[in-house]
Amino acid sequence: MNDKNDLSLNELETLLESGKLTLLDFWGQNCPGCQALDLQLQKVLQNYNGKINFLKININDHPQLGSRYYVRSLPTLLFIKNRIVKKQLSGAVPASVIEKSIRECL
Repeated sequence: MNDKNDLSLNELETLLESGKLTLLDFWGQNCPGCQALDLQLQKVLQNYNGKINFLKININDHPQLGSRYYVRSLPTLLFIKNRIVKKQLSGAVPASVIEKSIRECL
């Protein structure tokens, strides 16, 4: 699991080329929904440690990535496999929705 905010585009590209499902969490510092989603993500991701890539992306630090993936609201989760966005969720969704989305995309 990778949750650092100082990612380079090369690091992101490496994750996207890994063949694993990559979950991108676009968030903002003053976003209450982002904080609520983070709690739900923690519940789900412990079951997938090493099975998927996970990366938190602060939209203020990386606006070009928000534009690249057409992120229009926060929080937004993107499920990417083989460089294709398989699913997108917006808002503070429950853990059950995240879990179902991961299973669908694996």
